[in-house]
Amino acid sequence: MPGSGGTPRVDSPQHGASERFSVSPGHEADGLFQMPGGQSGYPWSPYYLAGHKDWLMGNPRPFLPGTPKWQLEFRPRVRTH
Repeated sequence: MPGSGGTPRVDSPQHGASERFSVSPGHEADGLFQMPGGQSGYPWSPYYLAGHKDWLMGNPRPFLPGTPKWQLEFRPRVRTH
C-alpha cells in the first residue's frame, strides 16, 4: 500500500488514516471519500470492513452518500410489570 507519514494514503506499522477524502466546496458531487473500517467502527458489525478493499486498491468512492441501502431504527423498550 503506497503512502508515507505526510500523504493522503498515510500508513505505517503503528498508524494509518481512519478515512480520506478530497472535495472542493461547491463541487461535492465530484468529491471522493474512503473509510476502510466502515462507518460503524465496530469490528463485529457485518459491514465493518465494507470499504477496506477499495482503500487498499486506491479505488475512489463518491463523497456524497447516494441512496440509502439500510436503515437503523431505535425503539424504546416497553417495560411490563
